[in-house]
Amino acid sequence: MKTSKLSSACQFTAVLLALIVVATDADPAQAQRGRRGDSLLDLARDRDLREELKLTDEQADSIEKIRSESRSTAFEKYREFGGRIEAAKDDAEKAKIEAERREYFDGQRKIAEAALAKVISAEQLRGLRLSQLKRRGVRGVGAEWVAVELKLTDEQKTKLQAAISGHDQQRQSLDEARRELFRNRDLSREERDKKSKALQDQGEALGKQRDQAILGVLSETQKISFQTLAGLSDAEDSKSVDKPMATAAQPDSTPKSATKSADATSQRGATVVTADGKPVSGSVVASFGAGVDATGAKPAKSLQFNFVQAPWSDVLKMFSAAAGLTWDQETVPPGTFTYFDDKDYTPTQALNVLNGALLQKGFILLRRDRFAVVVNVDNPVPPNLIPTVTVDELAKRASSELVRVVMPLEGKDAAKAATEVAYLLGPQGKAVALSVANSLIVTGLAKNALEIYTVLKSYIPEEEKDLTYEAFVLTNVSALAAEKMVRDLFGLQARGVGNVSEAARPSSSRGSSRG
Repeated sequence: MKTSKLSSACQFTAVLLALIVVATDADPAQAQRGRRGDSLLDLARDRDLREELKLTDEQADSIEKIRSESRSTAFEKYREFGGRIEAAKDDAEKAKIEAERREYFDGQRKIAEAALAKVISAEQLRGLRLSQLKRRGVRGVGAEWVAVELKLTDEQKTKLQAAISGHDQQRQSLDEARRELFRNRDLSREERDKKSKALQDQGEALGKQRDQAILGVLSETQKISFQTLAGLSDAEDSKSVDKPMATAAQPDSTPKSATKSADATSQRGATVVTADGKPVSGSVVASFGAGVDATGAKPAKSLQFNFVQAPWSDVLKMFSAAAGLTWDQETVPPGTFTYFDDKDYTPTQALNVLNGALLQKGFILLRRDRFAVVVNVDNPVPPNLIPTVTVDELAKRASSELVRVVMPLEGKDAAKAATEVAYLLGPQGKAVALSVANSLIVTGLAKNALEIYTVLKSYIPEEEKDLTYEAFVLTNVSALAAEKMVRDLFGLQARGVGNVSEAARPSSSRGSSRG
């Protein structure tokens, strides 16, 4: 009977969880990730860039405060606009609401950047802007300060806005197709990979069309000025935001300085640095080992880290191929990755290393089914991107991997449990109580989820604990007298007594109290 109830509860939990996921999948919060990682406030958090611009700790704290305040209501506001768009009667009303949404968030961005300009110098602000422009490439022409530097006319600004708006509309349709692909569980891996590759190709084609349209608005003089401003060559000015792919290093292609440094430390997991403690400069090195298939046709069983100043776009692309995953390139963290280690890692262990570096930059790499995607952890992570796993699967996941798990709670209040485990969740974690099913939905890093499960498991109801019963034959004492002695020994109340004071009263006194 008990097993039947548990089975019914688990089935109910699974159905309810499915409804929750479906409901959240319909929300367009995916736009909260993607190209939000290259805002000025985001870039100001990059450690390398902060050192380059000589931002003080006080400035960094002020920037973080501005950033938190600007994002405190962003997700709910985006959901609100999404709900209005979904409820719109026709395309005209949808377009009107979308324009209102763009205007609102553009206004919020301007407010945040105005606050940023008050805590950093003009030189530091320009450094951030130039870094942003180099990262964005041609699409950065749409920034107001770039328009001023290039001396764009009002007519050019109008044409630019039209080109960017047209691209954004096409991009939204493509993003919706991507979400539908994520939700479709009926496709085989081959079909899913094929469709994902087709969508990725469409996205790249859209980016090239947008860049061509933007460059078509500029005069030859303005194009040269833009190339100089963004630090681009003639061959690069029409490329998308991603940096050039680094050449994968062969076993003997590690720079001599890197090899000497690695040998000198003789420590596994050591970052390749020079004598002054800074990452080595020179040639970019990017390799997961000589035996790794760069095409992704055959997932690797063992990986080694050999990276020197490798752009994150290269690192993530190579890791996805090595792990047999399809990478969604919507979000690319800024900066580079430098790490050398001759230890052999499984893809899951390698994911831990990468997330250890990414989390310091405010990003995390997720894998769901056969997809890999990077999201900004400072924005609410779209629930449809977080994989749902069983408790038994937690140990097989990377400890720094973001997961969702349902934990049945027999004999313990779910709402109380959600409150009690809050301190174990971490900044990316969340616990939701399902009171009807008496279960807990935990979202967080796998290591935290496993720790929470271990804690909750210790609260096993008395009737479910393993108890051993043994009968004793009494020869010199009655059963009632033996019971009284055992209860006295363990400090237990006498049978049938409601409270301690009542048990302590003499029997004659208890009898006289009755009327």
